[in-house]
Amino acid sequence: MMAGRDVVTQVARGWIPFLLLFLIVLCPAKVMAAEPAAEKIVCLLIHGFAGSTVEMEPLALALEAEGFDVVRLTLPGHATSIDDFSRTFFPDWLAAAERACQEELGRGRRVVVIGHSMGGSLALHLAQRYDLAGVVTLAAPLYLYRFLPPEAADWRLPLIGLLKHFRPHWPKAPEDPIARQIAPWGGYSGVRLLPQLHSMIQGIEAIAQQLETITEPLLILHAINDEVVPTSNALMIASGVRSKEVKVELFTLPETPAGRHLIPSHRDSRALVAARIHAFLMRIERAGDSTIGSI
Repeated sequence: MMAGRDVVTQVARGWIPFLLLFLIVLCPAKVMAAEPAAEKIVCLLIHGFAGSTVEMEPLALALEAEGFDVVRLTLPGHATSIDDFSRTFFPDWLAAAERACQEELGRGRRVVVIGHSMGGSLALHLAQRYDLAGVVTLAAPLYLYRFLPPEAADWRLPLIGLLKHFRPHWPKAPEDPIARQIAPWGGYSGVRLLPQLHSMIQGIEAIAQQLETITEPLLILHAINDEVVPTSNALMIASGVRSKEVKVELFTLPETPAGRHLIPSHRDSRALVAARIHAFLMRIERAGDSTIGSI
């Protein structure tokens, strides 16, 4: 009997390769691995000059409510003290944005960078360096002043490079509590640091010179009559990149003590901003899903 069972076992083993071949060829859906799923989108949020994540929080919460992963980046020297801020410059903020982006890309994530004001400029820089899923700029500057045509939010801006040597800390009006209720902001108030501001002006000029290297899908949102970053920056960004998908939306905001620059947190624009970004992310997500399994 033992000899008989051995013969049966050997015959069965001989059929195993043929059985596996049958399953692989005729029943691939049951044996072969499933098609890979699209990498999950992560939104890297970057605040602006002298600001904090406070002004990005309404947007962050809205995106998380829609199921997106959100990374809130606090730039070096921000949200701590003026002394800390005075020891950091544009290259430090640039390096921090790069580290955050590299970390998410290293996890195999599809990264969409969303930046407000200077954070939007940093987002453009990241698009020049890395393969991103998309970029969103919110009132982002490539310049704060220009001579032709003449445009500047403050007449002192062209003189910053000189003034910083004589008066590095320039007094600024204290924050208006009513303004902060309308548009929350967690930055430094009462003083403007000219060396840091000049560093930013020089940094965004360098980014403007390489716009043509950007090919990622791009959403540009900007309030008309922004009193901090001239609205024409939005058109300059759109016309300079080589992205196949570029959407620009300029919108109006009523005149309030909060101004028109803090569009991610402003009570009259934050819902619009969140809705436009959500629609943009959904298009990116659908485009990514459609490429899964393609050659």
